[in-house]
Amino acid sequence: MRANMNLGRLSILSYFLLFSCLANGGKITTSRPFLIDSQVTDMQWVNSTLKDAKPNAKTVFVRSARGSIYRSVDDGMNWVSQRDKMVSTDEEQYQTRIQQMIFSHADPKYAVMKGYGESNWFTKNQGETYTKREFGIMNEIKLHPSQAEWILASKYEGSFPDRYLSLFLSVDFGQSWKKIVSRVFQFEWADPKIKGFNEKTIFACVRKQDAPAKKNFAEWDPNVDFVISHDFFKNSDIVVPHGNRFALHRPYWFVAAMNPEEELEVKLHVSADGGKMFKTAQFPYQLSERSYRVVDSKEGSVFVQVSHSSRDRQFANVYMSGPEGSSYTLSLRLCM
Repeated sequence: MRANMNLGRLSILSYFLLFSCLANGGKITTSRPFLIDSQVTDMQWVNSTLKDAKPNAKTVFVRSARGSIYRSVDDGMNWVSQRDKMVSTDEEQYQTRIQQMIFSHADPKYAVMKGYGESNWFTKNQGETYTKREFGIMNEIKLHPSQAEWILASKYEGSFPDRYLSLFLSVDFGQSWKKIVSRVFQFEWADPKIKGFNEKTIFACVRKQDAPAKKNFAEWDPNVDFVISHDFFKNSDIVVPHGNRFALHRPYWFVAAMNPEEELEVKLHVSADGGKMFKTAQFPYQLSERSYRVVDSKEGSVFVQVSHSSRDRQFANVYMSGPEGSSYTLSLRLCM
């Protein structure tokens, strides 16, 4: 019985029995087994665009189900646990569990390891060293697409029933933070390369600051708008009134806006130019639209699953768009 238990444990921990085929005179090199503490939940290859990058020396990070981080600097041939770099001797192991690995597109050396609690770990050298910083429990973190030091993060403020998310900005890679807007539901950096935008441009779903506290937790809120700011929310403009949720599938932006006259009815608004102009999605039937899910947008057309209601029944159809993502035809009909 003991032997079987050990073999079962070994089969779980030996997930990284990786086989690396290297172009080295036709020789196939097999990496050694490396034991990790639980199953792999995330694996990310760091963009090897560094000037001193060497062949077969791509950096790859792995996060386990227990929140441990492992790093390889030789295409996955050898691995090193990052715990010793991230934890001090007087800390318990659970205090360094990582919930999410966030890597910068602006600089391949920059990354943030988001913890489950108040601690997050920042690296500027692809994990050679980490700096631990605490700024409360962050709900979501977004790194800027072209400024490696700039970060947006949201965290909860207030108390029940008026508890809400506020958006904070750091321009020094997490050393200091400034609150730029309150009552945020979603947020995202805009593409600064788009004409009319700049590096400070941000999209967000924001609740009106003077709106009364919500009496219930309905999914849709008529006091939330999809807005844009070009100056870190010193000023902002409404892009889609009552826009409660958005999804980014580049180059498309999708915004679901509720009908303030009918709480459960929503309309889809689509931008095919990075967020400069939004059009209301046109579907072929006059059916009440309840929710949306973008199924695919990789091949130029967009496939959207729409949940409908008609009289006393609810159902979902899949629609396909043209190149602008705003006009749709029925692609898959639900069989009743």
